[in-house]
Amino acid sequence: MTRRRWRGGAVAVLGAALLLLREALRRGVVVSPLPAGAGMLGDPVDLLTLLLLPGLVLVAGGRNPVSYFRVGRAGEIRPIGAASVLLVVVGAGLVATTTSMQRSYAAPTAPWHFVVSTLVALVPVEFFFRGFLLFALVDAVGRAAIPLAAIPYCLIHLGRPLPELLGSLVFGCWLGSIAVRTSSVLYGLALHWLVAVCIPLWMVVVR
Repeated sequence: MTRRRWRGGAVAVLGAALLLLREALRRGVVVSPLPAGAGMLGDPVDLLTLLLLPGLVLVAGGRNPVSYFRVGRAGEIRPIGAASVLLVVVGAGLVATTTSMQRSYAAPTAPWHFVVSTLVALVPVEFFFRGFLLFALVDAVGRAAIPLAAIPYCLIHLGRPLPELLGSLVFGCWLGSIAVRTSSVLYGLALHWLVAVCIPLWMVVVR
């Protein structure tokens, strides 16, 4: 158990270092050889720091990164699945009505491209925060890992509208609890994608 906690703590420290690298690349503190802007494969910085490098760390430690996207304990999501979807749709509608969100985000001009690119962009985010970082912290500190992993997730939303910033902390805890219950990031990814798609769609309705 002590070895497992040590390993979990070490991975969490590596996770913090990767988030610092992500921020440094975005701010230009570190010269990036990556192409600028996000394409259909997502943001190159996120792909490197939130998916590729964490995945290599897991492989080096003898773990399969793809296993984070397994079906897992699907029975754990059934009692809360419908309620989760309903809360996401209603919550997205409430957030979409705020002035700050409407000023910051525009309705998508190419809906199908938006739907697909949003899903692709969220894969590294969910893999890192609800997989790599969260499961490492669970090994180290147990269920206290859920809010601990949600804090850095909230911090990457600094500079966003206040409803999105505050909502990311609550949403991060919620998705983290689902990941721990199911041993998978798959269900959180689906809910995250749903809220990201619903918000601009609600904006079309309320405007």
